[in-house]
Amino acid sequence: MLDILEKKLTENQTTRKGLTTAEAEKRLSTDGENRLAKKKKTSAAKIFAGQFHDVMVMILLVSVVISVALGQYADAVPIVLIVIINAALGFIQEYRCEKTLEKLENMTAPTAMVYRDGRLVKIPASEVVAGDVFTLEAGDRVPCDGYINSSRALSCDESALTGEAVPAVKKCRTSEIDFTSLNKDYMVYNGGNKGRWRGHGGGNRGAKPNGQGFNHA
Repeated sequence: MLDILEKKLTENQTTRKGLTTAEAEKRLSTDGENRLAKKKKTSAAKIFAGQFHDVMVMILLVSVVISVALGQYADAVPIVLIVIINAALGFIQEYRCEKTLEKLENMTAPTAMVYRDGRLVKIPASEVVAGDVFTLEAGDRVPCDGYINSSRALSCDESALTGEAVPAVKKCRTSEIDFTSLNKDYMVYNGGNKGRWRGHGGGNRGAKPNGQGFNHA
């Protein structure tokens, strides 16, 4: 049976020697840069105000107004407390998500070592395309999601992505595996830090976690 990794290389029109410069430029023009989409930062006040846009919250607020108008303050106070607690919890969760996204943007690797025209060259990580073959050394940041093609005592710090404090051990697999699942030991992920030794792999750009590309890591 054809090695599953070789099969994926063929499907994504790339080889273990990577892409040609011309093909990489073509894919970059078609798919765009390898970076998180920029979005306008939302202020804390706007996030908090957004918690009151929910239909159920509006109904509760209307109930408060009616209760106050009827002089039923004992009914109004608990409803107000529920609305405030709900808004506070929603605000905390959404605010933390915003901060996490900012951290992920800052964790993006500045450069990547990829094979172009059969030669290993350094390029801006934003120019990594689907199908690129890249390498990692100890301490490098992973420039994009990737399937591992070969490795030697490879481990990656994925705490920012999974919350796990212990580095994840990575390995190359050649048997039939589920290429649609994330958090697998045969993949490295954009934003992770390579812990030790070196490895090669294949995968996808971060913008397309399980889509086209096949990269060495």
